[in-house]
Amino acid sequence: MAKKKKKKKTGAQTVFDYRRDSNRFFTHLAAHYRQRDRKQVAIRCEVDIVLRNGRLVDNGRASIKNLSAGGALLTNFSLEKKILPAKPFRIKLRMLNKEFKGITVACLPVRIEVEDGFGIGVKFQDISVEV
Repeated sequence: MAKKKKKKKTGAQTVFDYRRDSNRFFTHLAAHYRQRDRKQVAIRCEVDIVLRNGRLVDNGRASIKNLSAGGALLTNFSLEKKILPAKPFRIKLRMLNKEFKGITVACLPVRIEVEDGFGIGVKFQDISVEV
């Protein structure tokens, strides 16, 4: 039985192989890395856990551990009823630190973290400032 000779790739075929593989690689990277840099902070907030229909499920306090232009990681939750719904919900933050007082942010939970204690990663949807 004769062995088949391996066909030598032309330059164009190699470029297309690289392009196909690099697209797959960058798609993989985009799925696993944040869109924006995060800064470590310690901002206290009041939080409301609200269903999509507007019904308040729970409220209390939390801390923003890290922050970016598009979202944050909330930790140190202290909720009155200690409830997070199994239905889709939103989180409303009212910042309490003096330099951020009056800032309210409507957020969409996008990730739950349990490695370094409990935390919820949120994406900012709407920001309002009271002066």
